[in-house]
Amino acid sequence: MRGDGTITKENNSDDAVKIWDAHTHLGKSKLWHGFPPSRRPEQLIGEMNKYGIEKAIIFANPSNNKDFFKRNDELAAYAARYPDRFIGFARVDPHFKSETEKYLKHAFTELGLKGIKLHPVVEKFDPCDENFYYIYEIAEIYNVPILFHFEENLSIEGIPTRFPKLKII
Repeated sequence: MRGDGTITKENNSDDAVKIWDAHTHLGKSKLWHGFPPSRRPEQLIGEMNKYGIEKAIIFANPSNNKDFFKRNDELAAYAARYPDRFIGFARVDPHFKSETEKYLKHAFTELGLKGIKLHPVVEKFDPCDENFYYIYEIAEIYNVPILFHFEENLSIEGIPTRFPKLKII
């Protein structure tokens, strides 16, 4: 990094600034708010290389629960193929508790996914509604973070107090 705060890629040593992208959609999708409908892992790695990004947290594009499961499986394969570049997070629809509980166990114990990505607006839920606390309990059990995508007027007030071991991004 230069004295003016500009990040440079000149120094390749261990003390160099490392850039990680913590919000990256990958895989099949329809057009979503102007973003390309689908992106392959090799395309993303090319973009990461271009901008000096070392790693990316990857997750599925907006979908429905059954499609999320299929897309998560694909993402887990990408993360396994490129472990030095990708960290896979599971996306789920919290309205389907039984399916989601089973799937998250599978995602963390068999697929090697490392966290959960939730988008309360897309999945149409209030993160402070106790009906969805089961997801936070699962995240604590498996010691994985939850990445929340927030928009205006959304809150997780009280969640960190109620779930003190929960890691939130």
